[in-house]
Amino acid sequence: MKLKKLIRFISINTICILVFTSSIYASGAITYNKITLTGTLNAIGASTLTLPTDFSNTKIDCILIEKDGKNTNANVTVSGNAVTISPSSYFEGDSIYVIKIITNAGKKYLAEVTAQDTFDYDTNDKIFTKDLGDTYPEFAKPSGNRLIEITAKPDKGFDYPYLLLIPSGTSNNSNKKFMVVEPNNSPYATDIFGYDEEMAKIFIHAHGSNTNGAGGFQVATSIKTPLLIPIFPRSSDWQYTPYYQFLDRKCFTSGSRPDEQLVAMINDAKKRLGSKGITIENKVFMIGFSTSAKFVQRFTIIHPELVKATCTGGIAGTTTLPLTNYKGTDFRFPVGVSDLENLTGEKFNSDAFKNVAQFLYMGENDNNDATQWKDCFEEQDAKTIWNVLGEKQMPDRWKATQEAIKSAGFDQSLQFATYRGIDHNISNNMFDDFISFFKANMGDTITKIQPHDSAY
Repeated sequence: MKLKKLIRFISINTICILVFTSSIYASGAITYNKITLTGTLNAIGASTLTLPTDFSNTKIDCILIEKDGKNTNANVTVSGNAVTISPSSYFEGDSIYVIKIITNAGKKYLAEVTAQDTFDYDTNDKIFTKDLGDTYPEFAKPSGNRLIEITAKPDKGFDYPYLLLIPSGTSNNSNKKFMVVEPNNSPYATDIFGYDEEMAKIFIHAHGSNTNGAGGFQVATSIKTPLLIPIFPRSSDWQYTPYYQFLDRKCFTSGSRPDEQLVAMINDAKKRLGSKGITIENKVFMIGFSTSAKFVQRFTIIHPELVKATCTGGIAGTTTLPLTNYKGTDFRFPVGVSDLENLTGEKFNSDAFKNVAQFLYMGENDNNDATQWKDCFEEQDAKTIWNVLGEKQMPDRWKATQEAIKSAGFDQSLQFATYRGIDHNISNNMFDDFISFFKANMGDTITKIQPHDSAY
């Protein structure tokens, strides 16, 4: 079952004010007097709405909250003419909710409010600073980065929420702004969606501290452009459930398409940013590490016309190859593209793929081999990789992958880097290389960089 959760994006400047009316509203066999509530109904978290002043001394017996005629669970408290509402899950942003009120005297009232999906806050405003002292003084003050949380919008094509970071200085940046997209990556499989949500917030630095991630935060804040991180779940039932965060083959054979949901999120974010005067280029920068790197590589194979440049690492020594076969072996997706049209309905666009600047990297000591895990690769695909490209990912498979790319004529747009002394991690020098690569590829030509700490 899909989790239709979301996140908050509530514009501090947006106030939901309903104009008072004394009209009569019929709901089934019951007639309600339509009234107004003043305030903002947040998509997530507590909201305090104000009843008309003549409710101050009115005893309320019951308050119901409905959407599309169905009850919505929420905790509701009343104090005077103030009604505080906390959704048990999330309200759906930009959707109308009906609040029904029944008084002790048997009178019935109704108000319509729109859940606001426009909340933003400084990424450091949420830090608990009381006991920080001088340990992390830079995190005890606002950063100027704005974090926006967007609820799921099934009617717009995405059933899960996403995070959007607007770095300080973005509005004043007169350069082309390519949105940075970093798919989320949950280290553990769980059916607790809040865990996946929290991990995404950690990667986007919602808590202000220098946390893990693929480098999306570093790139976005350096080049002053927005960063989008989707919040896809990672189910514990991996044998039968698509691995959304890995964009595995089951995502296509089961009819699930997180790649299309991400496209819908990107389009939604562009419109929201445009409404704030921030113009975003049609193509995006994509960045990922380990699981999120695989999502980026596969997304780029499927939607190359949407991607300007990518940076992916910790990739099990290989990528999804733009080949139908190699050395006499069929390369089905996600090893290659032989059956891509059958899975997606679209042929592989070789020309568009060659126009994507790609930086692929591995640590010379990286032994985290995703082909060994059945929730990542089906046995047939893992064996194809082992038999054709090598069982040992470093350096055998890594070098064989580069040879395959070169033999197919894609080496002009793909750059490979191997970092000395690095295992399944990212160093500060590597973050600097990612930034340099994206900066170098903002124009019309594909440019390769000189990476730090190159092993070979």
